Amino acid sequence: MALIPIHQHNQRIANLRLAPDTKIKGMKFAPIINPDVCKPAPKAVQVDLRKTFLIITSWWLIALAVSAILMACGFHVIEAIVLCSAGVIIGVLMLVWEHFDRWDYRRLGAADSK
Repeated sequence: MALIPIHQHNQRIANLRLAPDTKIKGMKFAPIINPDVCKPAPKAVQVDLRKTFLIITSWWLIALAVSAILMACGFHVIEAIVLCSAGVIIGVLMLVWEHFDRWDYRRLGAADSK
């Protein structure tokens, strides 16, 4: 295979014109060549993350309790307590965010249905 300068390679690619429905080994190149031919994207699914955030936050809370018990027993676990506290705080903040995000979603959904 002979090496060709990159500008000649780019020129060859630029000169390549395929019909919008051209298939090469089962692949359709129309969306690559003409993005207007792409199928419309599906609607995003709104999911309820409260359950997930509650489970994860409760696991951080359990880890915090275990760390506190270990600290009371004389172990040096201050780093674990700081880490678990941060996990609980972030989990609570994510629950607050999900509450307001869900509220906005319901409000916008009600406006769309009118």
